[in-house]
Amino acid sequence: MYYEIVKQLEANYPKYDFEFIFVNDGSKDNSLTELIELKQKTCDQRIKIISFSRNFGQMAAILAGWKYAKGNAVINMAADMQDSPE
Repeated sequence: MYYEIVKQLEANYPKYDFEFIFVNDGSKDNSLTELIELKQKTCDQRIKIISFSRNFGQMAAILAGWKYAKGNAVINMAADMQDSPE
């Protein structure tokens, strides 16, 4: 998902700065490890990770991401690629 979003943003909005805020909502799978590895592998300082100690629900995760965001606009996307990055 990250790579496709970066591709779309850099191709279509090259003059804008972006940050990528990933919220791990207490997931019991390998999500947090995968996010940490992604940040290390890409060395992308725009990647920010929020990790909850337990599942607080989708709205709490969205609100945490919004609160952490520094930009003037926010786009929410689920990691399951239900919404196309295009």
